[in-house]
Amino acid sequence: MTSPKIKPEFEIDDCWKRIGVWGDKQCPELISCHHCRNCEVYSRAGRQLLDRRPPAGYMQAWTKQLAEPQQESMPGQVSLFIFRIGPEWFAIPTRQLAEVLELRNVHSIPHRSNPILLGLVNVRGEMQLCVSVGKLLGVDKDFTKEESDDSKAIGRLLLISLEGERLAFYVSEACGIHSYHPSELRELPSTLPEETSVNSKGLLRWNGHHVAVLDEKILFEKLLRSIQ
Repeated sequence: MTSPKIKPEFEIDDCWKRIGVWGDKQCPELISCHHCRNCEVYSRAGRQLLDRRPPAGYMQAWTKQLAEPQQESMPGQVSLFIFRIGPEWFAIPTRQLAEVLELRNVHSIPHRSNPILLGLVNVRGEMQLCVSVGKLLGVDKDFTKEESDDSKAIGRLLLISLEGERLAFYVSEACGIHSYHPSELRELPSTLPEETSVNSKGLLRWNGHHVAVLDEKILFEKLLRSIQ
């Protein structure tokens, strides 16, 4: 449900966005307040918003919004997190996704030479094993190579978890969450790399792309076995 957009009857000087902690940080009050949340100007603006009278049309807009029939989700829907590695699109169950992180350096592990195990990455002070899911799935293109000129995608580090085990891997693009029903899955075409087919449950159509829905248990088992 989208909230009705009604312009309030007065304007608030959001100085915290201009000269405060969310701006250029030039406000002299920051010396004593340290953060805009501790400033009386910020607190007063909040009280103004809470105490203001509803603007004209507010009740009517919400009445109309709440009266509209709600779209019911199909029972049995599954939440997926969709991402891209090189030219291929994949998805894993959202419950297996622990965190989406910015790219960071990989520290090699001495005396370990493995095409799947890339090394260790520091995630909030804890070292996590970093693997190449793309290599396991037969995706030839390395995420570190430059994308096409018209692509504005930013690479990310995904941290996934299953039964207490955690692994990190790089993706070319993290696209977000999508819900689907298992009945929407299609058979995997023979054109997909064999490594992708044996690790996937089926194919899903999303935003004009074919997304291979990975079997998280098989994926984890193969990743862990390959780095032992």
